[in-house]
Amino acid sequence: MAVKTILQSKISGGNEHEDSFLHSSVHHVDSITAEIQQIITDLKDTLWAYPFSVGLSAPQIGQPYAISVINPTRESREQDQIIINPKIIELSGKKDRKRESCMSVWGEMGEVERRDKIKIEYRDEKFDLKQMECSGFTSRVIQHELDHLDGILYSDKLFRNSPLQHANFFDEYSIIKG
Repeated sequence: MAVKTILQSKISGGNEHEDSFLHSSVHHVDSITAEIQQIITDLKDTLWAYPFSVGLSAPQIGQPYAISVINPTRESREQDQIIINPKIIELSGKKDRKRESCMSVWGEMGEVERRDKIKIEYRDEKFDLKQMECSGFTSRVIQHELDHLDGILYSDKLFRNSPLQHANFFDEYSIIKG
């Protein structure tokens, strides 16, 4: 098991290097190498180390690659979905405002507006080209994780500059900060 430390934004006590890394764009993956496979394993293990985490992207564990793992239902590890080199094909549906939190903005949550539906093209863990279309919570999770790959945190997108609020569910998991 390879649970990695999750980088933190300055908002949640991260240093300048961590915050800068989280706000940087990533490199596309050209193939599944041993290094890329290890990053995928680390993402999955780190995601499952925190019971409320439903998505995690490579920059959050210090890796500059276009790789995310999502599991919106968290019913089993077999449902982990690896998304490599994602490209948004379409955002549609109504605009929806919901509170979001993030493993890299530890202990906070804020209101973000997103579209209800998304269609993406991506590579899976075997590097096969796939498309996915979803709505609701899964769409929001994907949009949140894809933002990480563009160097954007949800706290950069707060609806009408609404304030961040303390998220109590983070308190018992203070281990994440090191």
